[in-house]
Amino acid sequence: MPPLANSIAEAHGLSSWESVESLEFTFYVNREPAVNRHWKWDVTQGVVTRTVDGNSATIELAAIGSEADEGVHRQFINDTFWLLFPFSVVWSGPAVSDHGTIALEIDGEQHDLQKVTALWASDVGYTPGDAYDLYLDKNLEIKGWTFRKANADEGKFFSWKQPVSLGPIKVYESYYLKNADEPFIEMRDLAIQFATSDK
Repeated sequence: MPPLANSIAEAHGLSSWESVESLEFTFYVNREPAVNRHWKWDVTQGVVTRTVDGNSATIELAAIGSEADEGVHRQFINDTFWLLFPFSVVWSGPAVSDHGTIALEIDGEQHDLQKVTALWASDVGYTPGDAYDLYLDKNLEIKGWTFRKANADEGKFFSWKQPVSLGPIKVYESYYLKNADEPFIEMRDLAIQFATSDK
């Protein structure tokens, strides 16, 4: 794995992931109609349960069979990609490139941030070829990213806010579109269970 990708992942607690037994969260998108998906992930068993409007569906990650299973799996990959993105730069092996320090304005404030691009191959995942320009502080925390679909020249910027610690693992609770007062995406009901005393 590229050293930079590993550094980003480790800054968010990747080495502690092997101790995780389960992870639970709600992926909420503030739009009409709102998206509100609750996930329970039994990491040790590789089993995921999605609950939407009181209706639950459970899949085994190693045995995606039906079209319905694939639909749940696609949403699970999307939602955990947001939540655990710093780990995805290691897990799914994008090309990672460092563009050095840039000046970037976020919410009216100037920041000197390291720009890093993660580019997925054209044959990987449900949305192949996508690119993400990450803007990192000196601790390698993500202050924002620009999502560029299919590696387009232009993309959509989100600022990342409210980093929280789930034991030794760091995630982010809120993602804002540029100049927005309210978050567009939120991670709610976060809970994690460790197999050891790391929690």
